[in-house]
Amino acid sequence: MNLINLYKKDIILAVMSLLAAYLVWDNFYLPWGLGLWGLSIFISKKILTNPFKNADRNSGAIIILFFITFFSLCVSLILSNNKDEGIVRLTQSLSLIVVPSIALYAADTIKKYHTLIIRSFAFSSVLAVLYSIILSGIKMYTSSQPTYSVSYTENIWGQYFYYQNFSHLMHPGYFALLLSFALLFFINDKNFRKISSIHLVIQLLSICIVTIGIYLSSSRAGIFSALIIIIIYAFHYVRKIEKKRFRYSAIVIFTVLIGLIFLNPRTQKKIVENYRYFYLEQELSPGAPPSRLDIWSAALQTAMRSPLTGEGMGDYREEMAKIIDPNSKETFNSHNQFIDYFVSSGIIALLLLILQIVAGIYTGIKKQQPVFTIFIVIVAINMLFESILFRITGIVFYTFFYMVLLFGESEEKNYG
Repeated sequence: MNLINLYKKDIILAVMSLLAAYLVWDNFYLPWGLGLWGLSIFISKKILTNPFKNADRNSGAIIILFFITFFSLCVSLILSNNKDEGIVRLTQSLSLIVVPSIALYAADTIKKYHTLIIRSFAFSSVLAVLYSIILSGIKMYTSSQPTYSVSYTENIWGQYFYYQNFSHLMHPGYFALLLSFALLFFINDKNFRKISSIHLVIQLLSICIVTIGIYLSSSRAGIFSALIIIIIYAFHYVRKIEKKRFRYSAIVIFTVLIGLIFLNPRTQKKIVENYRYFYLEQELSPGAPPSRLDIWSAALQTAMRSPLTGEGMGDYREEMAKIIDPNSKETFNSHNQFIDYFVSSGIIALLLLILQIVAGIYTGIKKQQPVFTIFIVIVAINMLFESILFRITGIVFYTFFYMVLLFGESEEKNYG
């Protein structure tokens, strides 16, 4: 099928593919990308149709759940004293209603071409990793010092190829999250490997490149997500291998791959630091920020003061900081979306978020879409380590691909 003619015929598909490909590169123009997506609906005259005709009862209920979640955040803003900060966070959360609303009108396009849309994102992710590797290499040979100081490795190349010095496009945690989804797609994409042997080679190379990107991003949540994906599909593929020697070889390869991931120096350092702090009860280094668990503990103490409504979208970070250090003027990020929703907007917002996750897993299982199910799982894992719904990249990624997978066909049917 000629993709150029296909994009000309279906402008919604062209815009969605472009938006998916852009997600992994930057976040500055994401709101404009959503606006362009909405404009494509208007140009296609689909704005005149009933959007809910494309949604079954389950999909409609999930979209309403997203709407209710957003309105619970609006209530939290009303209760905030610091309205300016609250408005910033609520504006970032607009994707909870904007993306599902547009997706309703684009449901027929998504249903037919959802794999093509995700493939645009996946191959763009490969290019993003190659770009990061090349740029890090150029900086290593042309700069006397890396952009960010590194304390977890003494290797010269490691000074330029780990964490923030490798992830030039966005925060390493978000980069690893997006790459994890690309890895999931490549491993699961059965149709692509059926085309020809050269396409199979491209698929395997893409898997390797994306895995390297996750490793170099050095995000614990990203590495853990990659491990889950590799283990699930290793078990799936290995048990289908009939010859024992090939089966054992595959097991060894997957075991080595898992072991190599744990050789990441930043991950090793964090494991050692947490062990010394929580089990040996050693003090943190002077000037070091509070540990993640200490911040979570302070956040939960703050949340229990107003468990129903929360402390307010604009106030919760300041209230957390008062418990961590009453004399500090600094605010702290909990790096946990569940805790952030609980502290800022109360138990209702937290339950709504959990319902989104449960509904996504249930729908993925019901529609026989393992990509949907595992996507929700890896997003939930990353929510334990990052407040991804309070960042434009995180929330657009979450809502956009949630809707693409929600309206996509079962993997037992034609991929389009």
